[in-house]
Amino acid sequence: MMKKVRNPHFYFIFLLFNSCANIVTPGGGIKDSTSPVPLRYTPGNNSINYRDRSFNVSFNEYIQLKDLDNQLIISPPLKEAPDVEVRKKNLRVHWKDSLPDNTTYNFNFGGSVADLNEGNVLENFKYTFSTGSYIDSLSVRGSVYSAFERIPQPGTLVMLYGETSDDSVFSRGRPLYFSKTNAEGDFVINNLKPGRFRITALKDMNSNYHYDQPGESIAFGDNLINSTDTNRLHLLLFQELKEPQRILKTYQEYPGKINIIFHHAVEMAAVHPLYASGKKGWELRELSAGKDTLIYWYTDLYADTLALEVLYSSGMRDTVRVPIKAKAEKSGRRGEASNKPAVKSNTAGFLDLNTPLFLTASNPLKEYDRKKIILYADSIPAEGMELKSEDPALRNISVLYPWKENTSYRLLLLPSAMENIFGQQNDTLQISFRTRALSDYGSINLKIRGKEGPRLPYILQMVSDPGGPAAREYVVKGDTSIGVTYLLPGKYMLKLIEDKNGNGKWDTGDYYSHKQPEKVICYPDKVTIRANWDMDLLWEIPGDK
Repeated sequence: MMKKVRNPHFYFIFLLFNSCANIVTPGGGIKDSTSPVPLRYTPGNNSINYRDRSFNVSFNEYIQLKDLDNQLIISPPLKEAPDVEVRKKNLRVHWKDSLPDNTTYNFNFGGSVADLNEGNVLENFKYTFSTGSYIDSLSVRGSVYSAFERIPQPGTLVMLYGETSDDSVFSRGRPLYFSKTNAEGDFVINNLKPGRFRITALKDMNSNYHYDQPGESIAFGDNLINSTDTNRLHLLLFQELKEPQRILKTYQEYPGKINIIFHHAVEMAAVHPLYASGKKGWELRELSAGKDTLIYWYTDLYADTLALEVLYSSGMRDTVRVPIKAKAEKSGRRGEASNKPAVKSNTAGFLDLNTPLFLTASNPLKEYDRKKIILYADSIPAEGMELKSEDPALRNISVLYPWKENTSYRLLLLPSAMENIFGQQNDTLQISFRTRALSDYGSINLKIRGKEGPRLPYILQMVSDPGGPAAREYVVKGDTSIGVTYLLPGKYMLKLIEDKNGNGKWDTGDYYSHKQPEKVICYPDKVTIRANWDMDLLWEIPGDK
């Protein structure tokens, strides 16, 4: 017979050992995402009649310094760099030289102060004092927008330099004052002394306050600014075409097709084989839609390497050599692209009433047979269809027809309707789509007026997405009236692009040539297009815009 244990201490010991046997991993808790907070300044921030040669700042947590040499900017500069040290939660800055009278100093630490554990950065941390009886209180303020899209640019550095500084200061010097734009693209630079300054803006990719990276976007003022001026500044950010045109990559996509990819778009590039062994007239050249890729087609080539000479409109030359793969004996072999004709179209189930049906062949065509391309409207053969192509390679074909509203169509390409330059013919292909009802569209009657009319020439664009392609594009000259029809419902932005050189596109700027990007004027509000609705709109362009 078992005895019951009456000692209460036994139960305590039992529970203690039982709980120790079940080990539970401690929870990680919520990750610290807050920046250090300054608690005390010694002497106080914004002190006047300053006679010390050091200051201390105490924070609410342990701190560290990151990239201080590039981040710390002292304005005006000291003769020698100060000593900066961190002790647990305290930051101490000390310098040797005495300071001149009646001068306001800014120690802007940029993003160099961070907490010790998680590295959360305290942005734009600044300590200010004056050796005189007042703190300089002038400021400049404004906004930064992208030059083409005209959308706010948050997190952009805005920097001021001395009026006597030259252009190279943007790449190698340090600004006297700086700030960063907020989420709305607005900035303010405070505690300025009276004077004139050069102003720039920079999307700083390596956080060194220098314009020294190819992908960095910049803006600059045409004239010196005065710190006593209270007008808002507007800076337009753009990327230069800094590097000269060059070939980035050349490769054979599949036998018969070579891609030559350029650093940026080319207006014109001639390509010639340095040597060739094959049939006469065996090559075709074609630029991609973005004009940054030249496609080089060939049919018969008996060589293991193709050498090409590329001649730019500027007179520069490049030479490339491309290893040539053997031509596939059987099209469609596993791992190889088929050269049989295939067709893509500009439909995604629907085709707009005012738009041709565009066909894009996978390879250049030798010919196509109109009799074997048949259009059906609601299953009935449609008469009066036309095919047109201005493409020497016959890759792009327009199907022209007076489309009827709310109708189903089917374009049928019978076998051998197309033959490509490789001598291959298509299998049966068909494209089905439907047109919309007239009541699905809206329209706008737009009148553009100005004191002197828009300067010549301008490109008018209607875009639904600021950075996307234009839904409509027109060339306008002077005061203009345009009827824009067959618009799908939605919100559109109206843009006028000042085409100074008449090349039909927007051109970026160049800092060292003091060339601003071509001006873009946007209608103040987005225009709402409603289905089955006609809209009248007058856009008055101020004479100084």
